[in-house]
Amino acid sequence: MRGFTEALRIEMLQDGVPVGVTVAHPGGVKTNITNNAMASARASGVELSAADVKRARDYEQRFLRLSPDAAAKTILDGVAAAQPRVLVGNDAKAIDKLVRLIPKLYPRIVARVTPSRSAR
Repeated sequence: MRGFTEALRIEMLQDGVPVGVTVAHPGGVKTNITNNAMASARASGVELSAADVKRARDYEQRFLRLSPDAAAKTILDGVAAAQPRVLVGNDAKAIDKLVRLIPKLYPRIVARVTPSRSAR
């Protein structure tokens, strides 16, 4: 998404089109995405185990903290200020710093703190 947004921004500048382009990097926004995903899975006939439901609840409580209103305000303020990138939430800012400071180690760190597929 970042590459696409940067390419689009360059095209707008090259063509003299007075359109700003901003990409939002959201962190954990407290939406119904987890509940909707579980409902969709169930509707498709997927049986969710108690461990699946617990993992989803834990994910929501641990990572989805920012209210949608706060996220929207941050994004709209960034667009109004013509920011090329808007980091939404402290977790998005922390991840951005981690990727920039230690790009080679970042995937290993994420793999360590995220449950593996086999552990699910």
